[in-house]
Amino acid sequence: MPPEVAGFHRGATTNLTQGDDGRETGYRTMGRTAAGASVELYRLPGTSLAEGAEGTAVEAAFAALVQDATRPLPQRRLQEDDRFTLDAGLRCAATQGVYGRERVQGLLCAGGIGGGILRLRVTMPERDPAPADARAFASGILAALRAP
Repeated sequence: MPPEVAGFHRGATTNLTQGDDGRETGYRTMGRTAAGASVELYRLPGTSLAEGAEGTAVEAAFAALVQDATRPLPQRRLQEDDRFTLDAGLRCAATQGVYGRERVQGLLCAGGIGGGILRLRVTMPERDPAPADARAFASGILAALRAP
């Protein structure tokens, strides 16, 4: 994973229990009003997926990501705003809602990459201008993973 993408700086990487050889890497912006992101990469056992935003495995990964993010919790309420395909490789949904009393906006994306699944989540306070460009981050991660 790249050390910096669109103003987001890489943090810790942990292993995932989901899939084969899965890992999650955290990213955040610097400054008083920070944005945070997590990037998950994993392989489904015995399967090599095609690259891009299409396919049943990508749809299932995306649906699970959206469902998890929009499931109401006592301190979190998020809703999906808009669905779109980013850079012909990621199926994405813009989100908005609240964490505690803080209004937030975000981005959820999933796609096939390198035979496995890429899922990413970006969350930031709702400000004008926004503290970071979530779409630029997602595009940058995708480009870095596609690079030879």
